[in-house]
Amino acid sequence: MAGQLQLGSHLRIISKKPEAVGSGYIMGEFDGYLMWQWFSDFMGGIRFKGYIPTFASGQMRIEDAKHPCMGDLPLQFTIKKEEWYTYDKSPRNNVHYLLQ
Repeated sequence: MAGQLQLGSHLRIISKKPEAVGSGYIMGEFDGYLMWQWFSDFMGGIRFKGYIPTFASGQMRIEDAKHPCMGDLPLQFTIKKEEWYTYDKSPRNNVHYLLQ
């Protein structure tokens, strides 16, 4: 029962504010909790596989510069220190990429 109530709450939040989706949802599997199937579907059918345990830099490139959330970001930029996650497959064919 509590799981269904929690799921309902999350679905309501995400349907109103999709940008609220963050690593807390993805990291649930890392912490030993299974990812909800609807969330795996929402993320393009991926499953969390692992992560790079040391902080690393990454070059980002905007793919959809016209999307409103891209704002005034440069077309390319570097994230200097971040923890990166790996997944079981690429979601590219199932989602709209804003940046890579």
